[in-house]
Amino acid sequence: QYMEILNLLLLIATGGFAGWAATRLFKTDMQNSIYTYVIIGVIGAVIGKLVIEFVGFEVTGDGVVVDFIVALIGAVILVGTSKLVAGKLSR
Repeated sequence: QYMEILNLLLLIATGGFAGWAATRLFKTDMQNSIYTYVIIGVIGAVIGKLVIEFVGFEVTGDGVVVDFIVALIGAVILVGTSKLVAGKLSR
């Protein structure tokens, strides 16, 4: 039971860091809360896994580094797409 709690906390921390890194890569001006970073990272992890598997790779490994890379890829896609759409709508 303690391992499940530890894995959940690690997932939240990894997602939060991936969400934070993605927003910094795109230099978003808004100040986000830690909750926003976690949500971006967790949704990014789902998007990243789908994209990587769609391309033909298999996401294997049960490590923090693999989880972070997958979440970062998805978070970058999520933040980039939302920034692109927001730019198009503001014109």
